[in-house]
Amino acid sequence: LSGPAQACEQVLPVLHAISATVVRCGEQLGNGQAFKAVNNVMNAACRLATLEVVAMGRKMGLSLAALTEAVNQSTGRSRISQVALPALLEGRASSDFALPLMVKDVDQAIALGMNAGAPMPIAALTRSLLQMGVNLIGPTARLEDMIGLIESMAGTRMADGSDATVAAQQVRPSPGEEPVIGYVG
Repeated sequence: LSGPAQACEQVLPVLHAISATVVRCGEQLGNGQAFKAVNNVMNAACRLATLEVVAMGRKMGLSLAALTEAVNQSTGRSRISQVALPALLEGRASSDFALPLMVKDVDQAIALGMNAGAPMPIAALTRSLLQMGVNLIGPTARLEDMIGLIESMAGTRMADGSDATVAAQQVRPSPGEEPVIGYVG
């Protein structure tokens, strides 16, 4: 919520009826949108970076359980490692957010950054990876589907008990075939 204090106080009862969590983001109109953009880019970039390094660890033979436990006791700990990795470990989704909506949110954040004169190269890379997910998986893709895309890019599986070598072979073309970027999921 952002805007003049008096206006915010007037609408607060209505907003609390809609959501238990209402955060004041500032006095200026647009501060709430800027906060949303900041939060969503941080979430997406952290999610993709976490998945990428977990895929690397899995490819090196580390178990998802050990990675999750170690990261969550160390400086790499984040909401993603504390929520998404345990969900992955348990074989359940941690998000049902639409991937095209996340691309839209990252686009808005990049535009805000450009208008403010703040370079956003990591956000731009995050946006590119998310767009690859939408292009490869389709318009109904969920943010959770990025797990399969990252697995495919790394040629491994993240879940314990899956055979990383078999997963890598699934995304490798046979001799003479054109390489295909695929989604292992």
